[in-house]
Amino acid sequence: MNLDTVFKKKKEEETASTVYDYTSLVISLGLLYLDFKDAVREGDGERVLRIWKYFMLIWKVTGHKNYACEAFTLLSQYILLPPHLAEQLKWSRFVNTHGLPGHNISCDLHMEHLNRLVKTAMEGLGSNKKKKKAMLRTGKAVGMLATFSETFDEGAGVYKPSGRHAKKSWLQDLTKVVQELLKGDVFNEKTLKTHKSFPRVKRCMKLDEQQLKDWIINRLMSSI
Repeated sequence: MNLDTVFKKKKEEETASTVYDYTSLVISLGLLYLDFKDAVREGDGERVLRIWKYFMLIWKVTGHKNYACEAFTLLSQYILLPPHLAEQLKWSRFVNTHGLPGHNISCDLHMEHLNRLVKTAMEGLGSNKKKKKAMLRTGKAVGMLATFSETFDEGAGVYKPSGRHAKKSWLQDLTKVVQELLKGDVFNEKTLKTHKSFPRVKRCMKLDEQQLKDWIINRLMSSI
């Protein structure tokens, strides 16, 4: 990759470096997302909700209205619900099927795993899988099916993959990327360069405070 083809010189009268702004923005958002993933793994509901506040503002600024509304709904529920339900909302968003620290997953992901188990069980029903009663019985038995299959596999000595992808060493690729970034001088704020694809990117997202207040009030009024 030749960074000279990615960057173009800015006009001399312009002093801001959008390359530096873009680099800072990518690093900031990347660290925020990694913090969110770590909070889910640790089952830290309080940290997850705190990060959701940042997500709501970011999605509001970038025009992702549906995501911003979803974030607002979650945060407003935590504030408006009775204390015992608010605590339940905070801490019941994770599932730990291994019983080990740092092995939590989101409830949505766990539900996908259960759906896959149900689909596997439905395949054994043959022509009966189209019958509603058979589907309901299979769905209700999914918890027992999961426990039974795990117990059977352990007793039979069946090897079960951990579910995690094997990670290859990324040091060589990372070294190449860092070398290209240093060659492009992307961490120099005084370099008058800009990305062709992001000519007007800003390091700090600007949000109108009054517009945010009006949006929050409108969302609250619409939910009443």
